[in-house]
Amino acid sequence: MMDVIESEGSLLGYGSQTWPDVLRIIGDTTCAWADYEGFHIGSAPTSPPPYSHLWAWSSDQRTMIRVRIDEERGIVGMLRLGPVSQPSHLFRPSTRQVIVRSYPVMEWGQEESRVTALPPEVRGVRAHELLVPLPVTFISMEYHLTLGVSS
Repeated sequence: MMDVIESEGSLLGYGSQTWPDVLRIIGDTTCAWADYEGFHIGSAPTSPPPYSHLWAWSSDQRTMIRVRIDEERGIVGMLRLGPVSQPSHLFRPSTRQVIVRSYPVMEWGQEESRVTALPPEVRGVRAHELLVPLPVTFISMEYHLTLGVSS
């Protein structure tokens, strides 16, 4: 039985931002991204990664951030579960109330040779899918220790 949870949340759209502004929006969240050296989980990279997305989440798993990398910029969306207030920083994102379906994601097995397996500290990956006409998915990970690992 899959652990599917539906809840209310707020989608905040920041649009295209410079990388320094992306880092300010992300703050101290945990991030996941890939570059030419592998898959990373930890603090945000100081420059935009070469691949398409960076995922970030708060320690309580109630705020998820999705950044689509566009050269030296990032297109930023934030999902906040439950009742939320307007962000306190200088950015003024557009906000929309949404219904979110959260569920565990099946991970690639250790025997899969086309991708690198997640570090053993990762205990699970969850997808948070917005139930809107054009689906948008955010990702969060549950982990055992403070991560700053590469694989």
